[in-house]
Amino acid sequence: MGLTILTAVVYAAVRTHGFLHFDDNTYVVENGAVRAGLTWEGVKWALTAPYAGNWHPLTWVSHMLDVQFFGMDAGWHHLTNLFLHLASTVLLLRVLIRMTGAVAASTLVAALFALHPLHVESVAWIAERKDVLSTFWWVLTITAYAAYVRQPRAWRYAIVGLCFALALMSKYRTSGVPVTVGTKLVGILSNPHLRFEKRTELKVRKLMTKDELITVSVGTTLD
Repeated sequence: MGLTILTAVVYAAVRTHGFLHFDDNTYVVENGAVRAGLTWEGVKWALTAPYAGNWHPLTWVSHMLDVQFFGMDAGWHHLTNLFLHLASTVLLLRVLIRMTGAVAASTLVAALFALHPLHVESVAWIAERKDVLSTFWWVLTITAYAAYVRQPRAWRYAIVGLCFALALMSKYRTSGVPVTVGTKLVGILSNPHLRFEKRTELKVRKLMTKDELITVSVGTTLD
């Protein structure tokens, strides 16, 4: 709770910020599909039209929802970015503690994630919605994977795949996810494997990185 409050205080000034004349105009201000709010035509456009050099339909839909609820009040658009960043921070802290049991170290990592200056651009720039949104879904992907490893079930792994798909639909340059058989790691699937691949008939095992993977037993440390 303390980390969430601290992060919110650090970024609170974004509520008074406006749209930038760099990408915000392309993404929101001058984008007719987004300015119309959430419509069926808008969703169809988001799913089918690569715009501004990107295909990230979930990001477009999130901008449409902002307009639907808040109009063109830039402050609320900024706050959506902040909310997503706060949600990712909380999820990251929880999954790190659950995976490692190291509360202090996990809190430090989550704090670095939440407050590092490199994240200012993503949180305080409306056009970088794609970054905070994809990060949210990626952290959920790892959370779902951790749950799957503890209790392997097909439906749990399906949730991993769903969250990763939503992360890619938010920003195609998303970090990779583990591919397992049972609880055995057999590969890593990431954006470079998918970005330029046009052969939709290929199986995941043909695309993923599967060589020189390093795995360790539970309880292994760097000491």
